Amino acid sequence: MPALSRQRVKTRSGRMHVDQAGRHYTTADGERRSYPTYLLHRSYRDEQGRPRKETLANLTGLPPESIEALRATLRGRTLVDAEAAFEAQRSVPHGDVAAAHVMAVGAGPARAAGPGVRRARPGLRAGAVPRGAAEAEAGHRAVVGRR
Repeated sequence: MPALSRQRVKTRSGRMHVDQAGRHYTTADGERRSYPTYLLHRSYRDEQGRPRKETLANLTGLPPESIEALRATLRGRTLVDAEAAFEAQRSVPHGDVAAAHVMAVGAGPARAAGPGVRRARPGLRAGAVPRGAAEAEAGHRAVVGRR
């Protein structure tokens, strides 16, 4: 037992990374198919100084979002849960947003701006929706633009 305690434990060092490999096939009717493979590798040098790769895990079964998160983590980025990192400052009721959307998309820019607008002009839509929604919410008719 004393001989084991004096023996140096070989530490594994090397950079880990996700490699994408795979196979590409062309079927008899000319359709191209690809089967990607994602592997977690560790790069290191052996006793003779030659570069080597060791496969640590097969990540092919994971969803693409998880693979990208792992790649980002291995690059040194810190991933944060969105719910823990952000706080809602203000929330608009769904009805107000839906009304503005319907006015902008369904009715067209001329009708969304209100009865004071005779024809649609370039750039009218950008300012018409927020102003129209705000004035409609206050109980006023939305009149935007010049006569």
